[in-house]
Amino acid sequence: MERGNARLIALLEERLRNLKGLSQAIQSAQQACISADLEALRIHDSHKEHLCREMRRLDLEIRKLVGSIHPTGSMRMILDQAAAKESGIDMSDARRLSDLFDESEAARAEVVRLNRVYAQFLARSRGTLSVMINVLSHCLGVYPSLGPSSALNTSFERSY
Repeated sequence: MERGNARLIALLEERLRNLKGLSQAIQSAQQACISADLEALRIHDSHKEHLCREMRRLDLEIRKLVGSIHPTGSMRMILDQAAAKESGIDMSDARRLSDLFDESEAARAEVVRLNRVYAQFLARSRGTLSVMINVLSHCLGVYPSLGPSSALNTSFERSY
């Protein structure tokens, strides 16, 4: 295994682990939202932010490494050439890179799907919370001031 290939495989494996972790964090955050556990929600959001920062760092490293291996900087081009045996990449490395690339794309698509579902859930929750706040504000007995400067003179403000 070439040194560049080994590094690329290690970076792709780490990226795949982060994508799977992000998928779990999104699901856990939604569960924390459902159970109204604000502390757990804060923790999951911090974890998601950390994973996204790590993914940006890994993507940058992968782009640099792929650019040094192949002038076009295209991962798909490297894999296509390896499959056609046009490059000097070992076939086992090429197979592993291809598998990692495919798994990463599937995991990325799952994260996108989960993120959309979570965003829709939050949008619906926001509407539900607005309705609940309105209902509570009307049920809690929010009345005008009882002071003499009150313009309203309702039966609740009269002295008996």
